[in-house]
Amino acid sequence: MTSELGTALKTRREALGMDVDDLARAAHISAQSIRALEESGYRHFPAKVYAQGAVRRMSHVFESNDGEMLIALLNREWPQDIGEATYHTTPPSRHLRTIGWALTPRKISILTVGIFSLFLLGFWGVRVFLFTLPPVLAVESPAPYTRVSAPVITIAGATEKESRLTVNGREIAVGEGGNFNAEIELPLGVNELRFASQSRFGKTSEEIRYVLVE
Repeated sequence: MTSELGTALKTRREALGMDVDDLARAAHISAQSIRALEESGYRHFPAKVYAQGAVRRMSHVFESNDGEMLIALLNREWPQDIGEATYHTTPPSRHLRTIGWALTPRKISILTVGIFSLFLLGFWGVRVFLFTLPPVLAVESPAPYTRVSAPVITIAGATEKESRLTVNGREIAVGEGGNFNAEIELPLGVNELRFASQSRFGKTSEEIRYVLVE
């Protein structure tokens, strides 16, 4: 059934030589919405505000000055049982109740315990990972390729304090801070010094130095 508003909209559209699809593209609304307004199919719209917006878009395309008159016709013909404003999928009061339920003290306690447990698990996971890595070993003396004229040289450097340090199988004392400093005697010629630091988990780091005793 065509209403006064529907007749007015259809008359203006046809005067421009436009079909429904042409007007839909020009007004950036759906063709179904245009047909609903022209045929009084107001139940196509969830609320009056959507229909009002469609009418205003159409009136802009018509370039007429009677947009408010068309809105007035819509308001007069709008069925009272459809609604005046935009509908809500969740009523505000129900939404607030949902939020309140989600933030009960019991749920806050569970969330707090969960976050703390994840933090604790991550902390100990990092600790275990670091413990199972090979120990740090830094040999400061002698240099990688050293020539000396005396048979006694000084070895020095640092490693982890709980590691077992050896040089060519000979155990070297490690201080409280992980530093080591000792003197060893070498025979004439080229000597290979193999530094090995072994952690309590059995992980080993090695460094090799060559010393020529002349």
